[in-house]
Amino acid sequence: MSNGSYYHETLKTMGPRDVSLPMKAPFPARAALLGVMGALLGSILWLLIAIAGNLERAIPAILVGVFGGVATRIEPRRGRPAQVVTLVATLIGLTVVQYFVVRYSIITERAGLGIDRSAPVLLAPAAMWSVTFGWLRVFPVDVVFWVVSAALAYWLPGRPSEAHLQPPDRRPTRPRGSSGNSASLP
Repeated sequence: MSNGSYYHETLKTMGPRDVSLPMKAPFPARAALLGVMGALLGSILWLLIAIAGNLERAIPAILVGVFGGVATRIEPRRGRPAQVVTLVATLIGLTVVQYFVVRYSIITERAGLGIDRSAPVLLAPAAMWSVTFGWLRVFPVDVVFWVVSAALAYWLPGRPSEAHLQPPDRRPTRPRGSSGNSASLP
């Protein structure tokens, strides 16, 4: 070997990269982060609306999916991974806020009956599960709002065009105003 190591010689013989192969898109971290932040904002708004309006129903839960999906659309490089992360963040937000909305409802109901309002912020996991999903058995129509919210979180970001993943076109371009004859090309 004349000018260096084995690796140097190997790299010299490899040649240029084949651009005809489709490139894999990197993980859209910014779009996923925006989706998580949007779902968090929607969750906070749902909680504030529920507390301010003494609302037990899950109608504002749609905000969680809308905010998550719209926030993901801000980033032009998004795709299925960002959609999935936004959907998961929406489902987590729905579950957590549903727990706190139901907990708030139970505490205010107990206060109305003259019972002590004190309750821990977080209950035991089995009790949390019972409070959160037991409420959906009381109001089964609220499941519809959860499904709509999750569908919006997944559907709103959509799949962007993947033109930025295609190799550059090697055909010569026509000058503006040309008739389209191939004879006019150089």
